Amino acid sequence: MTIFLLQTKVIFEAYKTFEAWVETHLKTGIVCLHSDHGGEYMLKELIAYLDEGGTACKLAVHDTPKENGVSECLNHTLMEKVRAMLWAAGLPCDLWGEAVLHAAYLKNRTSTKVLNGCTPYEAVNGRLPNLCGLPEWGCKVWVHNDKTGKVGMRAKEGHWVGYDENSNGHWIYWPDKQSVGIEQSVKFSKTYMPVPHVNDMVLKGRSLLSPP
Repeated sequence: MTIFLLQTKVIFEAYKTFEAWVETHLKTGIVCLHSDHGGEYMLKELIAYLDEGGTACKLAVHDTPKENGVSECLNHTLMEKVRAMLWAAGLPCDLWGEAVLHAAYLKNRTSTKVLNGCTPYEAVNGRLPNLCGLPEWGCKVWVHNDKTGKVGMRAKEGHWVGYDENSNGHWIYWPDKQSVGIEQSVKFSKTYMPVPHVNDMVLKGRSLLSPP
């Protein structure tokens, strides 16, 4: 499972990126794109691109979500996990994107009966995933900071919201800045007990393509 966080429902570039990844890593092409007849899948540029590459395009009839049962079920499952993660960590709903990326990270490394007990990660990479020492999403961390002067604190408090797939760094949420950044010198707190925010008790369901 691969997720792209998009600010708009323009999926053309994201689709081409995913297709290139499939061709490079799996040594195969995309035979068919099955969608729910949404406008983002009906763009002339995308349809022309699919036709040029010989990729079939199958569309579900309106008001028949069961025709996309696998993806609809997956969306529901991911959003349930996102609600639970945000509530348990006590972090703002604006971090739903980071939460859904981590939920996908975990699902790709969880065994499934569809693959006879194998994990999707193992099916693609040919080796077992390593989840040793996996932190709890949203847990408190301390990040080394040497820019506070001679007598300033050498660590800054943040929250862990995932691994960075392109480096050895961690995604850290800074409550004071309400932003997320990549850090490496991270120490995890062993005494952190998450306290949910009262205003974040309910997270409305959203499409994975919706902006935060």
